[in-house]
Amino acid sequence: MQEKESRMQEKESRMQEKESRMQEKESRMQERESRIQEREILLLQKEADSKKRIEKRENRLHSLIQLLLHENLMDDLRRVSEDKGYLEQMYQRYGL
Repeated sequence: MQEKESRMQEKESRMQEKESRMQEKESRMQERESRIQEREILLLQKEADSKKRIEKRENRLHSLIQLLLHENLMDDLRRVSEDKGYLEQMYQRYGL
């Protein structure tokens, strides 16, 4: 009888150990999932920031083009499309 009880206690002890290991694994998996979610959030933020920068540049260029067209400065418009240095000069000239 004591032997059976001893075996039952051993089995119970092993079951508790297994349960403990399973909880540890589950905890590690939750930590990994949390890190993955944090990375995804950071990537989404970077993507949103990048889109904002692109939109800002596009708006800036669009404004310059509109100003040059309004003033009928086709030579300047052509040069802006070919020369990045001149483009920057024109941005400064028009306060863009």
